[in-house]
Amino acid sequence: MDRDELLRVLRAFEEAGLDYVLIGATAMGFHGVIRATEDVDLFVRATPDNIDRLRRALRTAYAGDAQIDEITAADLLGDYPAVRYYPPSGDLYFDVMTRLGDAASFDTVDAEVKEVEGIRVRVATPAALYRMKRGTVRPLDQQDAEALRQPVSFARGGVNVPVEKFRSVEEMNAAPILAAGADAFDRFLRHCARYWRISPRRYPRGVFKFRSIEEAQAARQRVAGEQGSERGQTYNTAILQDASRETGPP
Repeated sequence: MDRDELLRVLRAFEEAGLDYVLIGATAMGFHGVIRATEDVDLFVRATPDNIDRLRRALRTAYAGDAQIDEITAADLLGDYPAVRYYPPSGDLYFDVMTRLGDAASFDTVDAEVKEVEGIRVRVATPAALYRMKRGTVRPLDQQDAEALRQPVSFARGGVNVPVEKFRSVEEMNAAPILAAGADAFDRFLRHCARYWRISPRRYPRGVFKFRSIEEAQAARQRVAGEQGSERGQTYNTAILQDASRETGPP
């Protein structure tokens, strides 16, 4: 996930006056619960005018991408409340939702405003994120819910973290890191960039529509399974370099 790209999109959201709230791992990053992700999940207010603002914001961020026009109010307010947009950059993608079954929507999720680089960002509260994740069957959501229960109030570098072992890069990515301080969101972005270098992805392009978030998650798993992961010596190099930047010299 490219930092400048994400900030460009968030700035476009604000300038367009989009009614939205971030959820998922990107929202967790604002609260200091850091897990690498490849997507940005958000609820948008379910009105035709707001979907127009969404398209306008995306056109600002990704000028010239005609596929943005395929994001329609007819779908998001109708039978397809989840739309996935893969922009031309290929560095991240957006899961845009108007509702999550009967459990949640823009109007029902408690949110607060965070600020990054002068951009006001509406983010689901930790309690709201916990409520959305605790009742799901995905192991990843269960891990997120457990991490969201932990107090993120320790001073940077002042916590004793045990050595953890993982069977794969994917398993390592699924283990959230707790971070405190004003730089938590920047640490989240660096963590995402590190994961991308270790396990690069190749995404399709365009707009895809889903009747439920479960259907969207299944499609994501199919894409991941078909393309596999491109690893090699990059793995050790990236880990050593980035660990050095985070912790400094011994």
